[in-house]
Amino acid sequence: MPNTPFCTGKLSTMPDFRLPFAAGTKVLIETYRHHDPDDKKMDMYADGWPDDSSVLAAAAGLVHEHFDPGGIEIDHGNGWFTTYMHMEERVAVGTQVGQGDWVGKADSIGTGAKHVHHEHLYRAGSHDADTDDMVNPVIQGEGPFRLSPKHPFTMVSTNGSGKKGSPGVHSGGSPHHGRPWPDYMPDGDYFGLITGPAESHGGAFPQEVPDILAIQQQLIFASCVPGIRDVQDDWADGKFEAPTAAAVRRFRAKFGLRPLSAGNFHQPLWHALMGL
Repeated sequence: MPNTPFCTGKLSTMPDFRLPFAAGTKVLIETYRHHDPDDKKMDMYADGWPDDSSVLAAAAGLVHEHFDPGGIEIDHGNGWFTTYMHMEERVAVGTQVGQGDWVGKADSIGTGAKHVHHEHLYRAGSHDADTDDMVNPVIQGEGPFRLSPKHPFTMVSTNGSGKKGSPGVHSGGSPHHGRPWPDYMPDGDYFGLITGPAESHGGAFPQEVPDILAIQQQLIFASCVPGIRDVQDDWADGKFEAPTAAAVRRFRAKFGLRPLSAGNFHQPLWHALMGL
């Protein structure tokens, strides 16, 4: 396919979009030729179709539109929207949903195979969007993805496990669940090796240490530190060095968060880890 530029919208206002399936669900994401535009439209097949084929909101927002076949559009605010198609059941227009809330039931309405067609869209200053507003998706902090008919891929959902009529449920049992991204971090900087470069915050300054401790304890909680299960273990020392980078790579691999080999810890990955 042509090497066209990514279309991303205003990433600084983008919601923390998760896969529209219950946490732990393995999801195949693919596109096909003439899936116009085939680098942005996603067809999703959930392994085993858990929770009675429930489809969940990728982020909080207002369900403002129904359309055929079996589709809804959610307005997430700040110009951001998502669509979900081919569903047998759909949440009512006018429903305010949280991330992980039930929005429909996956089926094969209007197509020959049971799946969910999913899109991310951006139109600044609007409360509606259409195909021309579609962007290359950023999912669970990874991307933007330029889809290709030749390269389907899989990810594991870190979304809630909400069911019809109930709010999304995160595990909430982690020591730092919901911890916010620190406001002292400059745009584009990240947590990474204490040895640098300048954009890498590794615990050289006292204000960074509690946040690195939180990362390390969350990684222990997520079983990404071999041989250690106690989140109070001295392994969590507030210094971002090679063992922490290795644990970050294990976390990425465990949940299918690309790039799998990266040990740096940017803001979207923070939200995924603190969402446990």
